Amino acid sequence: MRRETLEWDHSPKNIKKAKHMRAAILHDISNQEFDYEKYFPGSVTARAIAKQRVVELANEVKAQSISEATLGYYLDEHFRLGSLRWKNSSRNEYEQIISQLKKIFGENKPIKDFNVKFVRNWIIDLGVGRSRANNLTAPLKGALQLAAIDEIIEYNPFNLLKIRDLQQRNDNEDEDGKDVDPFSVDEIGAILKACRPEERNMIQFAFGTGLRMCEYIHAKWAWYSPEEERIAVSGNYVDGVEQKKGKTSKSNRKVDLRFMAHDALQNQRDYTSDDLIFLDARYNTRWTGDKAIRQRWRRILKAAGVRYRNPYQTRHTFASSLLMLGANTLYVASQLGHENTAMIERHYSRWITGGLDGNKRTELLALYSQIDPKRRNEFPVFELSD
Repeated sequence: MRRETLEWDHSPKNIKKAKHMRAAILHDISNQEFDYEKYFPGSVTARAIAKQRVVELANEVKAQSISEATLGYYLDEHFRLGSLRWKNSSRNEYEQIISQLKKIFGENKPIKDFNVKFVRNWIIDLGVGRSRANNLTAPLKGALQLAAIDEIIEYNPFNLLKIRDLQQRNDNEDEDGKDVDPFSVDEIGAILKACRPEERNMIQFAFGTGLRMCEYIHAKWAWYSPEEERIAVSGNYVDGVEQKKGKTSKSNRKVDLRFMAHDALQNQRDYTSDDLIFLDARYNTRWTGDKAIRQRWRRILKAAGVRYRNPYQTRHTFASSLLMLGANTLYVASQLGHENTAMIERHYSRWITGGLDGNKRTELLALYSQIDPKRRNEFPVFELSD
């Protein structure tokens, strides 16, 4: 029961008015239509009720926002904000992964459903290596962080999880989350033999230099120094955009030319002689991406009778071949554009100690010995057991 004082003069007229007011209040109460501020505007109780109502309305709006907040909205918002600072390669990769996440969970899935248990079980069930798991979870982690900032969820579940504790480590996993599975000397020969003339030089160059695909499709004659017998890698070409800086701080580097790569360059002079070393022979224009190359690569391996592995394995073949021949790990890291030897030691440990028999070593030396006579004896001579 609340009491309110009417600031009216005591008179028969006001007493009658108060009785009518009381009757109206009782009527509104019985019909659940009573509005305190209507009858007692400005009173302490009316102000307190109004304040409480504002809080209740805010909570109702927040509850509605939470129920309407979806995974699709926050993934799109994360992508929109991230696009302002990402490189083209990262932006396109994020876009593809976000599309996958929407298909997996449904873009209308409430964001509040992504609690620690749900996210943890999803990561465990991914069934991919740690590198790939990091790539797949990054957009979801960013989306949930935005939802936490907006107070749609209390906290980001990823702040309480460590992916490395939920995924089995694969030491032979490459930078793209795929197994390191290089080609043998015999397979290299079969692949090059199965190439068409206009295809062979680029693929041979890839095997002989270890350049990434985004680097060798961007390779320019200006990079080539016949005096030094080196290629000075300067940037790459990703999704139609020329990048002056590579994937890491060491990506712009000088790569020593070996017989296989040198021969490919000399033969390529018959096809291109201006700016870019390798062109898409179908249109005599630069390669615009990896799709067309991957299609050709699949056809070539099938024609060669070689088990399929992705084109990135040309890079792994280069690295593992040098290591089996006895090259220093720091040197191999510098040739690949890695910042240190950690990836070399982790991914290629079996090839560092693998060794070669006499015939295979001779065949590999014919491909990977350096052109410059001063650097030709870089590999140590091993005594081969009978």
